[in-house]
Order: sequence, then structure tokens, then C-alpha cells
Amino acid sequence: MSNTVFSGEQMADNVKVFTNINALSDSDLATQEKAVVTVDAEPRVDCTGCRRCMEDCPLELRIPDLINLYNDYLLQKTVINLDERYKWLTRDTGKAGDCAGCRVCEGSCKNQIKIYETIKKIAKLFE
Repeated sequence: MSNTVFSGEQMADNVKVFTNINALSDSDLATQEKAVVTVDAEPRVDCTGCRRCMEDCPLELRIPDLINLYNDYLLQKTVINLDERYKWLTRDTGKAGDCAGCRVCEGSCKNQIKIYETIKKIAKLFE
């Protein structure tokens, strides 16, 4: 790892770049708000990726990663290119179809996600 030291002139130039940033126009803000509304309207499972659900999973399923994959499917509406990611995610742990249905994970979820139901959907899509 290199310890790069910038000259005073380079640092001043870098700071100038960030001090000359203009505020967003009303049009930019409206476009940004429209994008947020559009993304929020897409169906998804509201997993924060905290990984609490994995602590007691007897199969050590990578639940947040699987849910993230499922959210990508919901957005893309296809498993193309996601199926390889599924294989990679499950290479060292159980597959979604191996889920025992014990629902211990759901008791750990602060967002009250119905993890078992989601895992079943993932298994149906990717196995």
C-alpha cells in the first residue's frame, strides 16, 4: 500500500473541485424525487442485511445475500445472470431448498420479514 502525499498545490486544487459544486436546481430535485418514487414503487423484501437471521440458522444459509438476490430478481424480472450468482452464494452452505422451515431466523429479524416464505420462493426460482 502506497502512502501518497499530495503537494500543497494539488491539495488546493482538490479542495477547489469540491467547493465549486453547485446546488441542485429545482428541475434536478424534481427528477431526483421522481427516481426515488419509482424505485420505492418496485416490490422488494426490506432486508437491511444485518445478518441476525444467520446467527441461529442450523444450515448457515446466507439469508441476507439470498434475499438481496431475490430483490434483484424482482427488479429485473428474470433469473438470467442471477442463477450463476445463486450457485456462487450457495457453494459453501445449504441451498434455499434445504431450508428446514424452523423459522428461527424470523424470530431474529427486526424487520419482521417472512424469511421462510421468501426462501421457498428463492428455491422455486433457482433450483
